[in-house]
Amino acid sequence: MAVISPAGVVGRVILPSRRASKVQLLIDRNAAAGALIERTRVQGVVMGVGDGTLRMQYVPGTADVKTGDLVVTSGIDGIYPKGFVIGTIDHADRGAGAYHEIVGAAGGGFLAPRRSADRAGRRRRRAARSRGAREVRAPSRWRRS
Repeated sequence: MAVISPAGVVGRVILPSRRASKVQLLIDRNAAAGALIERTRVQGVVMGVGDGTLRMQYVPGTADVKTGDLVVTSGIDGIYPKGFVIGTIDHADRGAGAYHEIVGAAGGGFLAPRRSADRAGRRRRRAARSRGAREVRAPSRWRRS
């Protein structure tokens, strides 16, 4: 399932649970999404680099790509719906027959961690410990491996 904010694509849910979910961000090194350049409708694949930037690959060398072009999801991968903002083109290097590298900035859709929830949880655990309570863990045979 896709995770999308008002500013654009954030990532996808990889581990859902009742109260929270684990999300793989699109800027992760192992993440990718089908994408297209909105102005020219040229398709490619956007991949996370791992340092907070994105790289668009598999774009033909004959395509018209300019700095500032908006990159949106293509919907072809079956994870992200079509037309959501991924980011903009920072620069494009043309290689032999195809673009060697198109680097883009994230569209600002990335979420900041919710620290207030973390603090509240720590406060509750600290208060419970001060009252003599202790955290109880399920026996290992009940835990998933």
